[in-house]
Amino acid sequence: MTTFTILELLNAREPLIKISNQSINAIIAFRLLKILKLVNDELTRFDEVRTSLWQKHGTVDSLTGQISISEEGKTIINTELTPILNEEVGLTFTKININDLGNVELTAFEAMAIEKFIE
Repeated sequence: MTTFTILELLNAREPLIKISNQSINAIIAFRLLKILKLVNDELTRFDEVRTSLWQKHGTVDSLTGQISISEEGKTIINTELTPILNEEVGLTFTKININDLGNVELTAFEAMAIEKFIE
């Protein structure tokens, strides 16, 4: 089992999706999709809490349905989200060998964000 913070999962989601959209070996694609499912399952709960906070501390525009949040509301939301972002979760998965990714191109930030998923 590998431990991640919610923030680490948030940062890893897009690079993992980027890799999954590349042409890669079938077994690697399968492992990657399993990893993405685990990540998305954890982040779905986070997104529900975040949306709830936006609705609680924001004002919904009746015409567009968009939520506007005051500076005070943003401060409250950030204060409440920070401990959640630092919350640790354990995921069990098969790591992906870096050599199996072939010619996948990642930025330094993307590579750093997914390092716990790679061996």
